Amino acid sequence: MAWNRIILSHSQIEQEGVLNRLKEQFLKVFMKTADTTDMAVLSDNEYENDRISIYFSPACSPDCDVMIRFYNGMECDPPSRSHTFVLAGDEDVLDTLT
Repeated sequence: MAWNRIILSHSQIEQEGVLNRLKEQFLKVFMKTADTTDMAVLSDNEYENDRISIYFSPACSPDCDVMIRFYNGMECDPPSRSHTFVLAGDEDVLDTLT
């Protein structure tokens, strides 16, 4: 299983409310999933070039695969612990990052 990343623009977040919808969708899946160990969505701490990356931990698969595809997510390297925070899900996922 791999990390996945979606990239959202400032406009998508502030004007369209995409990040709030994504978080709500994730929490619905999270609450229905039997084993939520290390299942989390993380966010970059800061915008870069008017965009921000949202990361789905490997434990989100397969439960969040449809959501990841919907937002054009792609596999990626694990994010840096010092540059991200848990947006929703298991806070302990940070212990898996360097």
